[in-house]
Amino acid sequence: MRMTRLLSATALIAALSFLSGCLSTPELRGIAVQLTDIRAQPLDQGGAEVSLTIRYLNENLVAIAVSETEHRIWIDGMSLGRIESDQPVGLPQLGEASETLKLTVDASTAARLRQLQANGSANYRLESRLLVMAAQDELKSNTSGTGTVDVSNLGL
Repeated sequence: MRMTRLLSATALIAALSFLSGCLSTPELRGIAVQLTDIRAQPLDQGGAEVSLTIRYLNENLVAIAVSETEHRIWIDGMSLGRIESDQPVGLPQLGEASETLKLTVDASTAARLRQLQANGSANYRLESRLLVMAAQDELKSNTSGTGTVDVSNLGL
């Protein structure tokens, strides 16, 4: 009798665990982001158009098709702003892909970047949100990356 109750309880727990796994929303993980290059073109008003090359690293065993991206970028603690892109990015399984995005900054931010250029390199923080359409589901991945980027050839 005791053994039957124990087996019934174990079976119930196993069934509930299985069902809870089936009902949970899939979460996209295993994608890292890095800032690999930054260039700038001075604008007439004193600002600059900044080109940022972002590398996506896919640690998953399946390829991922990213349909939209949104990034917030900081260089040495200074916010450069927010960039959105609706250009698709294909991430091969266990592979990487890059894209270059453009952002316009004001004159004071361009002047600060000009000062950083003399240092040769700068620390960055990149916070990204990736949108993936999988069948009828919309999956989001929030990821971030930090590191150092070469600013010696910034172009300002």
